Amino acid sequence: MIRTTSSALAAILAIVLSGCSEVASPPPALQTTTYRVGGMHCEGCAAAIATKVGQVDGVASCNVDLEREIAVVEATPGSDQQVKDAIARLGYKVDPPETEVPG
Repeated sequence: MIRTTSSALAAILAIVLSGCSEVASPPPALQTTTYRVGGMHCEGCAAAIATKVGQVDGVASCNVDLEREIAVVEATPGSDQQVKDAIARLGYKVDPPETEVPG
């Protein structure tokens, strides 16, 4: 049988927690932005946009609707220009976005 004292437990806890000196900050709030995208012709176009935009730092999700010609992006504020650039580099026209700020 092993007996531990409160001071022994405190010492063990101090050792375990010594590597955890930083407190994690909450992730930044995401905003949903809808981009009008011109020039898409097929599901391959939509998939290429979703893949490329999904690789942009700060982007949590990108859903492209071929019929409505839009890309709905959930991302951290400030990633708007990188998203537009990613779409434009693929050769598609991007209209100014419509942002929905979380309430």
